[in-house]
Amino acid sequence: MVFVEKRKFTRIPFEIEARVTSGGSIIQANQVRNVSLGGMFIHSHEPLEMGTRCEVEMGVSVPATTLQIQVVGEVVRVEKDGFALSFTKMDVDSLIYLRHLIRLRCTDPEQHDREYCTRLLQIDLRK
Repeated sequence: MVFVEKRKFTRIPFEIEARVTSGGSIIQANQVRNVSLGGMFIHSHEPLEMGTRCEVEMGVSVPATTLQIQVVGEVVRVEKDGFALSFTKMDVDSLIYLRHLIRLRCTDPEQHDREYCTRLLQIDLRK
């Protein structure tokens, strides 16, 4: 069997508490397990169903402040311990914060830059 990578963006392990809301309800026991510019996996004892739209808020502490990252996503995979979201909407500040956070923690920052430019900004960086 050949494994085909479907991910479009560099993913980093990232453990942080997140507030997940769906249909006006707050989903409890939410811990982000990993994140990319395209989505995240959220550990939860109350997994959402496939196709469910939800909002996620995270507060990332940096020296002297806390950055708020807010995204809207759709559940694209459900596991026994949580669910994966594909982002469908994100404000500009959240995108900037998330991009820099991933860039600082990933193993190949140049690859991350290429993904950002070619997939999100649709800029051709080929030489």
